[in-house]
Amino acid sequence: MNDGKLVRDLIPDVIQKSGRNPEVRYLKGEELLAALCSKLCEEAAEVAGAVNEREKLIEELADVTEVVTALMALRGISESDVAAIATAKAHQRGRFDHGTWLVSAVPAQVRRYCSTDVDAQRVHWIPERWTDAFAGHEAAHADLSAHSQEAGGIARSFIHARSNGDPVALFLMAMVWGYRPKDYGPHRTKAVLAQEGAADNIATIVDATRTEGAAAGWRALLRTHKIKGLNMSFGTKLLYFAGYTTSHRPRPLILDERVRSAIQNVSPGIVPARGWVREADYIRYLDLAEEWAVDPLWQQNPDTVEYALFASGP
Repeated sequence: MNDGKLVRDLIPDVIQKSGRNPEVRYLKGEELLAALCSKLCEEAAEVAGAVNEREKLIEELADVTEVVTALMALRGISESDVAAIATAKAHQRGRFDHGTWLVSAVPAQVRRYCSTDVDAQRVHWIPERWTDAFAGHEAAHADLSAHSQEAGGIARSFIHARSNGDPVALFLMAMVWGYRPKDYGPHRTKAVLAQEGAADNIATIVDATRTEGAAAGWRALLRTHKIKGLNMSFGTKLLYFAGYTTSHRPRPLILDERVRSAIQNVSPGIVPARGWVREADYIRYLDLAEEWAVDPLWQQNPDTVEYALFASGP
């Protein structure tokens, strides 16, 4: 619905009296609901812009009231329904009489994102470029290709749903998700898998993360079962997809160079800005994400922190 806007019912008559003949259509049902919601946001913004002019503020509040009234009528909600809930909330939580401002520990540049942003994220790839890398895992390639075509890209949830499957297939999907469509991802991924014992080491890394948690996964990834070419940036993508949906806490998250750089702007000292990142640094980052996720003013998920950091990174 981007061919016009919702207006008061008599506006077309006003326009006609000025000598013009506007095209008008009348909305119903869900289409009207969507238009009213959009109009409410528009009017609320105008209220915010009029707070210092009393007469203008009254006018804008009247517009908001009209839109709210229309929404209530569309959904069969009476004024008494709203009043009852308002009274109950006031009794349980108070009103807005004293200007109580609850301070959030979550930085504003993180708090602007939410879990729906993470859920809506889609990563694009070119399946043909990855055919050779998926040798022996053709079914995973076909499933990923079908999903991305249907969903408009690769969703995190698709890979999460396969976290208990074949470790190498999970590794391949995590690498596809992490690399840009036209860069050297397929070549580097093939080089990792071509090393002696790579498949076994990947299986150990994934199993450690699944069964023991993020710290065990980190140790397997970067110490006991390290694979040349699988560094922190891409290795933690594997840890994330292997262990995020388990019951272990803190949950593993991606820590690539972009996220690492962004952390310096919002919470310096969590991980070093440069040089070696230790296990303790990684766990401190995960603990911070868990803490921020349950902030009463935010109430999101730990991977929303990672998403926000990446989105706000350089």
